[in-house]
Amino acid sequence: MDPRVERTREHVLSCARTLLAESGADAVTFSNVGKRARVARQTLYRHWATREQLIADVLVAASDLGRETPAERTPEAHLRAFLYDFRARMAGPAIASATTLLMAHATTDPGSALTLRTMVDDRMAALRTGWGQFTEDEYALIMGPCVFQLLVLRRPLTDEFIESVIAEAITRRGAVFVPQSNSSPAVGSHPPGSNRLGVGHGSRAVGHTGAGGTD
Repeated sequence: MDPRVERTREHVLSCARTLLAESGADAVTFSNVGKRARVARQTLYRHWATREQLIADVLVAASDLGRETPAERTPEAHLRAFLYDFRARMAGPAIASATTLLMAHATTDPGSALTLRTMVDDRMAALRTGWGQFTEDEYALIMGPCVFQLLVLRRPLTDEFIESVIAEAITRRGAVFVPQSNSSPAVGSHPPGSNRLGVGHGSRAVGHTGAGGTD
């Protein structure tokens, strides 16, 4: 890609990220982003067919976990890092609202469904780099409880909850779960909780294709 084009793209993403943090997902329209970045709408359309695709790129760029996995990291440690990274990224209300927006639009808008599908594929690829191969159903059993806890019940993802999800995933693989201390350096860690949290009930990822979107 031409360096100038890449710089423009990164500048637009930076402006969109700022708008998202300041005013939420509803403010991230091509009109607002174009004004903030001082670029024409035609420039935006060269990179993103819909605003949902732009929002998705902002969300994906929030974490590059899984692109390079330390050789010494065990599969369990990688899953733990993946889930704590998810919690950290979703801690801000702007990111959570943008994710919820895409999920809501995916029900009726093929473009949003395709964008969400792409995001799910990206996250699954990141997890596979250290956790190994798994099916979509297995991924849903890992992420479903976390998404439900955060976006539906509006409850925090505690260390205990995450450790319980990890224990369930390890058990399904027939391995031995070893609780880790300092699981989340930024937050602190606690011993894993019991299975009273109801983990193990996930939801399938959206898998529709199509094009379309809104401004």
